[in-house]
Amino acid sequence: MNCPAGRGCFRSSCRCHLMLCVWRVCAMSDWRTVARQTEVGPSLFELTPASVSHYHGYCSVAAIEADIRRLPEPSAAAVLDVVAKFDVAESFRRRKELVQLKKVWYHWLAELEGMIRSLRQIAAIFWVDMLATPAESDEYRRYVNISRLIAGLRGALAAMHDARNLTKACCKLPRHPDDPYLPVSLRDLPFSLESQQLVRRAAGYCKQQLGETVAVSPRRVEAEMRRAVEEIELDEEMQGYVWASLIARGALKAQRSCEEVGRCAEAVEYLVAELGRLRDPVAAVVVDSGYLKGQMLQDVHREGVAGCLQVLPVLLRGLRRILQRSSGELLVAGDGDGALWVPADLQMPVWAEWKASVDTYRTEMLRVIATEGWPPPGRSMKVGKAATPCRACGGLFPAIWLTECVCLNCDVEARRAGKCPVGVCGPRGQRMWCSHKQQCLQCHNGSCLACRFVCGDGEKVQDLVDELKPAIIFLDFDRTLASTKRGAAPNSKTAIDEDLLDLMLNTNVQIVTRNSNLDAIRAFIQQHGVDAPVIHCVGGRGPAGKAEVMLDALRHLAGRNPPIAAVAVVAASEANDTETSASARSAQTSQACVALFVDDDIAEHGRDGIWDCPQIYRVFFCR
Repeated sequence: MNCPAGRGCFRSSCRCHLMLCVWRVCAMSDWRTVARQTEVGPSLFELTPASVSHYHGYCSVAAIEADIRRLPEPSAAAVLDVVAKFDVAESFRRRKELVQLKKVWYHWLAELEGMIRSLRQIAAIFWVDMLATPAESDEYRRYVNISRLIAGLRGALAAMHDARNLTKACCKLPRHPDDPYLPVSLRDLPFSLESQQLVRRAAGYCKQQLGETVAVSPRRVEAEMRRAVEEIELDEEMQGYVWASLIARGALKAQRSCEEVGRCAEAVEYLVAELGRLRDPVAAVVVDSGYLKGQMLQDVHREGVAGCLQVLPVLLRGLRRILQRSSGELLVAGDGDGALWVPADLQMPVWAEWKASVDTYRTEMLRVIATEGWPPPGRSMKVGKAATPCRACGGLFPAIWLTECVCLNCDVEARRAGKCPVGVCGPRGQRMWCSHKQQCLQCHNGSCLACRFVCGDGEKVQDLVDELKPAIIFLDFDRTLASTKRGAAPNSKTAIDEDLLDLMLNTNVQIVTRNSNLDAIRAFIQQHGVDAPVIHCVGGRGPAGKAEVMLDALRHLAGRNPPIAAVAVVAASEANDTETSASARSAQTSQACVALFVDDDIAEHGRDGIWDCPQIYRVFFCR
């Protein structure tokens, strides 16, 4: 070893060498003290499976690097090399794309369920007695086509449920490796999937009809990061600290999510192969033209397999792309505001055909209802066992015709008139009506960026902050930032939303609450390692209160603000161009001084001064 003083002496008895050894011992003992003093939030030395969700810096490489740099050199450099070797930043990117893919399937699943619901109503209107109706008639062929379309969409629905459940399960893995929880969807792949049940039924059908048997088979990886950390010459406490940082900041969860995505891709690939093998045998079954039940059974299996094969390959391509290294963003998807962009190879060409068919049949159904009157005559009123009164007209209808206790006719007429068909929102109903989506944002928990109203959780708030770059964020306290209710003071059992806590570290946040325990709130926030922001306690329930506080804060920022009309331009572009990219919208919005208001009380969002202000985007907070 070279002499630290540069004198060229190498002996262990050298005074310089002795001084260096003493310095190293002091450094090894001091790093713990320094780490405890400089940590933000709970200490990594006290990490447990129960407390892991209280740590901020989730999915942040910078937070991990800040933790590791508290170690003495050269240990810190060696651990940072391990983090780089296992490409933690890439794991975080992949997890972010996985979250976006999960939201894409959420949008598609909701739309497909709506199509199937409409088709069931359409089938009830155009039902024919297939035994008594000539097979050459238009009515017979129309009903058969509708029935086949429903069978195909139900096969696609099974695959979409799997896509949504798998991507959601990979995102919901526990952060701490000692937590044994594993989502049901991942426990027994591929046999836990709905598509596998469809494969089993179709294989049974082939065996029964043709005497053929179609085959069926699954695997898992273990991360080597712990072994790599253990190979570095660290004492036990240092190893524990490094491991705690990787757990608390989400590195291990991101790595495991990537492993599970790979396992899901294997299972989906297996199902695609099985369905591909089943498609021809199911279609090859010869059914006697006079055997109506046999024809219908073949249609169910054939169309179900075909519908499933429209969806699963798209899921497989999405999972594989997540596992590929990529420099750009793969997907853009919002929670409920309809913002959605996917690359061409993840789109389903058949989707437009399905929508066009449903829209054509629905238009024809509404024309029949307009001609023949409401309620619809004949068998369509006998669907289902029990009848329920419509909230609007009081008529008795089977469940198929009711949406939130409002019949189809009343629903259509109310939407045409720009009114909320549900009608339980009271006097706020007209204000909360979204003309862009033809729905009440309150009754449907809807979202519309053009209306500056979004329904979502802390993760959605973070997405909006990244997109809108607000100059100031106003947070409610009870049941939003914290789990307290009805003005209660926070205590040792009170939980805090970690996504909102992260925002408080890096953005201009003010708390606007009706909870009067200001000192307890301030102490509670400081316990989580964050300097308490400005806290406003507002009383009463009048139009003043929170609106007055927020508008006053915006007036203080007015020196940096362009005219308010700039924000109105952004909202107008949202309404007129639904394909506006997230980056373009962000660039437009960042030119205006925007505020974000997050509250769990829908009444607060509809108050004068808050709803009317074009600078305030509102988030109805739902966990």
